Amino acid sequence: MSLEQLEFFYAQAPNGLKSFGSALCMTSISLENYVSSLLVTMTMKISIEDHMSGWVPRNLNKDHLDKH
Repeated sequence: MSLEQLEFFYAQAPNGLKSFGSALCMTSISLENYVSSLLVTMTMKISIEDHMSGWVPRNLNKDHLDKH
């Protein structure tokens, strides 16, 4: 998705605004990553129980849903 966004900005923007379009594209990617991280953190805080590791375990090699 981000490659297509960047190509769109370069194809449609005037010469003076190509760098602004690139910066806007990178800003949207960073905001998407921040929101994704926030959602995973909130899900982890909600799904952790007493001895269970939660929906997304800290160690993916040790914790499997089929072992619980």
